[in-house]
Amino acid sequence: MRYLKTLGLVVLAVALLNPGASRATQNGAPGGNYVQTCRDIRANGDVLEARCQTQNGDWNETSLRNYNQCTSGIENINGRLDCGKATNGRRQGLPEGGYVKTCRDIQTNGNTLTATCETRNGGSRQTSLSRVDRCRSSIENNNGRLTCSR
Repeated sequence: MRYLKTLGLVVLAVALLNPGASRATQNGAPGGNYVQTCRDIRANGDVLEARCQTQNGDWNETSLRNYNQCTSGIENINGRLDCGKATNGRRQGLPEGGYVKTCRDIQTNGNTLTATCETRNGGSRQTSLSRVDRCRSSIENNNGRLTCSR
């Protein structure tokens, strides 16, 4: 009986100290540090949706397709849900570069990289970069277009 009482107190303490994580789990969404700065979190099939806080305090509607393929947890990157970074500073399986901060729905197909990237005016554009294996520099987002030096 004493064990059950102690276990109950531990569960209650965890729920009280991290309410966002328990809400996310209850809605079928995975845990991750994004729950600290996102709300209205819900999983809809293979899409994770939420309202996440930006660096300047605004709230942004965001979604992450194929969230179940994230290998390092899910993060809020300036109001946008994204797969966490791998321990070596790269997203697992993706070419190196700063584009991962401003692009989403990033995928590779052979030597072609595709993504939806932010533009300077706040919009977004679908873009692709072929022959990424020939890039001599890291890949960047230049006004909604994936670029690298060859």
